[in-house]
This record gives sequence, C-alpha cells and structure tokens, in this order.
Amino acid sequence: MWRLTNRQNFFQSAGLSAGTVFNSLLGFVFYILVARILGLSGFGYFSYLLGLGLLASELGDLGLGSALVKFGAQERFPAIFSLATLQRIAVGVIITAVFFVASIVLGDHLQIYGAAVGVSLLFVSLVTQSFLARQKYMSYVFVNIFGNTIRLALTYYLVVLGLLKTVSALTVFSLANAAAFIMGIAILWINFRWQLLDFTSARRILREVVNYCRWLALSYGIASLTAKIDIPILYLLGGAAVTGIYSSAQKLLSVFAQVAAALEGVFSPKLSTISQQTKAFRDYILISFLASLGMLATIIVSGIVIPLVFGNKYLEAIPAFNWMLVGMVFFFLSGPFTAVVLYQKGKSVWHLTGSAMQLIVSIALYFGLIPRFGIWGAVTAYILGQIFNFSYYLVVWQYVRHRS
Repeated sequence: MWRLTNRQNFFQSAGLSAGTVFNSLLGFVFYILVARILGLSGFGYFSYLLGLGLLASELGDLGLGSALVKFGAQERFPAIFSLATLQRIAVGVIITAVFFVASIVLGDHLQIYGAAVGVSLLFVSLVTQSFLARQKYMSYVFVNIFGNTIRLALTYYLVVLGLLKTVSALTVFSLANAAAFIMGIAILWINFRWQLLDFTSARRILREVVNYCRWLALSYGIASLTAKIDIPILYLLGGAAVTGIYSSAQKLLSVFAQVAAALEGVFSPKLSTISQQTKAFRDYILISFLASLGMLATIIVSGIVIPLVFGNKYLEAIPAFNWMLVGMVFFFLSGPFTAVVLYQKGKSVWHLTGSAMQLIVSIALYFGLIPRFGIWGAVTAYILGQIFNFSYYLVVWQYVRHRS
C-alpha cells in the first residue's frame, strides 16, 4: 500500500473535499425541498429540464474549462481568462437561441428555463475553474458555498410562501449561479483588475489553446453527453414518476461526484507540472481508494436517510442508490488514470476515443434495458458504463506509461 508522499496533497485534498461535501449538502437540501414539494412526477419533470441545462453547459464548455487549468497556472492566466470569457458569451447566445427554438418546436415554453440553467452554469465554471488553476482552493469552496446558500435561502422563502413550482425552482437555481459568478469575479478583480480583460494577449494564445482544445472539446462534449443523457432518455422512455425516483438517487450520488471533481481539481495542476507528477499520482490513487471505501459505507444508512429526507414516496430509490454506488466507485477509481492520460501525458485523443466508446455503450444499454426493466435498466446501464470507463483508462494508462 502506498503512503502519502506529500502532506500538502493530503491537506489540500482533505480541505477541498470537506468544503465540497459541505457545499454539496447545501445543494442537496435544495433538491430535497424541490422533491418534497413537487412530488414524484413534478420532480421528474424538473430533473428533465435541469438535466437539459446541465448538458448544454457542459457541451458548451468546449474544453475551455480544462484549458483554464492548464494555462491559467502560469503567468498567462489573464489571457486564457479573457479568451474563456469571450467564448462563454458567444456560447451563451447560441444556447439561448437553441432552447428558444426548441420551446416553439416542442410546444413546451418551459424549455427556455433550461437555457437559463445552462448559461448560468457556464459562467460559474469560468470563475471556479480559474480558482483551481491558481490553486486558490479556499476561494473555490467559498464561491460555491455562497451560491448554494443563496439558492437554499431563496428556495426556503418560496416554500414558506407556497410559491415553489417547477419554474420558480429553475429560476432560483439560475439566480444563485449568477450570484456566485458575481462574487467570484469580485475576488478575481481584487488580484488582477483590468488584466482580466486582456484581449490582446488572448489573441496571442488563441492558436495554442485551439490546438489543445480541438480534440478535448469533442471529447468532453461526448463525455458530458454520456453522463447527462440518462435523465432525458429515462424521462422519454419511462415517464416522469420513474425519472423522479431515479433522480433522487442520482442527487445523493452527486455529492460524491463533486468530491471526485474536487480531487481532480487538486491534482490536475500538479500532474501538469513535471516535478510533482510521480508523487501526485500516487497520492491521487490512495486518496481515491480511501474515499471509495468511505462512500460504500453509506449503504448502511441509505435505508434511513432516503425516506427521511425525500419522504416515503421515494422508497424505491433506496436499492437503486445502493447499486449505483458500485458504479460510482469505479468512477472514483478511474480518476487518477484519466488525469494522467489527459494532464500528464496530454493524450486528448485517447480521452476522445474513450468518451466516444462509452457513449455508444451507454446509449445502447439505455435503449436496450430501460424499456424492459425501467429504473433498473437505467441503474444497470450506469454501472456497466462506469466499469467500461475504468477498464478503458486502466488499459490506456498502462499503454502510454510504457510508450513514454
């Protein structure tokens, strides 16, 4: 068993993970309130629209979030931040237009609220990825907690007034993101001032960033599609009530997914730095393994927690959550190998290949299993997809390690 070779890695990971868990719990309370007030079908429809917005934001990132981490750790942060800002504005306009057209074509005017979710998340990620690039982990945690606190406070206010509906829940979600973005920009402004708008330098690094992102954008887009497409497919094939049950289990899992993202945020800049690569990789594996063990321990209390927080209508989510934890373990353990391939070795083409293969496998499983087995088809497809992802990156890691 490896031991931690760098205490700084441990304390940074522990601190960021603790802050992320607390932040996730704040967000989770928001979902609890929405699930309880809207009911199974209402929560299923809310999750469907929210999922479309989440998908739009991740597809619209175009790899700039990763580029912020890779280039922003150096003196070129103002340049990459300025470039990412312009990209966010352009993509935000496109997302709004696409959802507006979809609302007309589908006859569902609430689709436009999915655009608000997507655009607001794009801009929040602009500041949070900037903090990770600069290794300002306290600022990263603070801005996320600030946004979720605003969201929870507004939601509670609407519950008290009896005004919490699908529209108001999605509106609150987007407004809280906007508040977090403003707070993040204020913090960055203190350190960089007008350098945040260094568009001249942005033009100079445009070609280098495009070369880095050209495969990564497609790769991340496919990976995001794989990760977020389950809710829309389940909603279309299984209905709103089944989607509500599955979504409640998924929201519990999202706490762990955010911890995994936080760990990547700690280690990806270190894996991009030659002097820290070996130590960082070993620490990343050990911390991911320990986190996975702790995550599995929640199976013991899931039978109490889920009905307590969501209500007895969501009892079917208990076994679904327990089994989906297995898939989440493989997701956690694939993190170090994925990060090495992407950040240390810079093999974005392998990331693209893996994302494409996992998307094909996942969609085939969803359409093959959900019509016949409902929620259990979705759960099985999720687990098998994560096992495939872990196996793929383990093999690729072995390959690139021996080739380098």
